Amino acid sequence: MRSFSDPDTEFEIVVAETSEDWDGARRGEPVKMRCPDCGATLPITREPSASIEELPHDPDCPQRGVTSQWWERTFVDDV
Repeated sequence: MRSFSDPDTEFEIVVAETSEDWDGARRGEPVKMRCPDCGATLPITREPSASIEELPHDPDCPQRGVTSQWWERTFVDDV
């Protein structure tokens, strides 16, 4: 499996461009993760809710299947 921290893996952090009154996030505050290859996004919330493994990539996205070591140890390894 390919790690999200590999040098050839890229993800973007999208920041709020509006004021807090508009969408609840301050201007410049991180609001979502985005895959630059297919545009898949996940919200970034104050309480952990989703991880990089849950980005809904397109089926042919080269970043589909990227995981963290924690995710691999927790869900893949039989140790």
